Amino acid sequence: MATLTLLSTFLMGIAVVAVFVAVTRIGTTRAAPRSTPEPVEKNLYDTTVTRIVAFLQTPAVWTAGFILLTLGTGFGALVAVGSFGVPESVTAQLFSVVSAIIPILIAGFVFFGSYTAIRQRGLGHAQGIVTGIIALSGMLVLVVALQLIVGIV
Repeated sequence: MATLTLLSTFLMGIAVVAVFVAVTRIGTTRAAPRSTPEPVEKNLYDTTVTRIVAFLQTPAVWTAGFILLTLGTGFGALVAVGSFGVPESVTAQLFSVVSAIIPILIAGFVFFGSYTAIRQRGLGHAQGIVTGIIALSGMLVLVVALQLIVGIV
């Protein structure tokens, strides 16, 4: 039984990463090229900041960060609920941390995904924030409705 659970978790992780990579590729084909004005004087600080910002905006860095975050959360959940010789006091705290991180990640994905989608279509910050709030509110209403009907939480 545990083997099937681990296999299912592994396959779902691969599916999540595949969807993320597919969405990342779609986003890069739609994104308009950014034009940044060249500074008149280039000192070491400006050059370093420009390189760091350019590096952090690449899809490969975001993909690697997402994969590491997904694997870290999955590993934390696995250690929290499994019996791997970890003391009970540590697993209880780890379970609390993982239980808090997962809803925050989902809410952040819904909000910032909606915000980014609106911003990439050329609309302003206010429209992006309103869209993110509406998407997050809809998700929270859905969770409350499912809790009342089925008792999922």
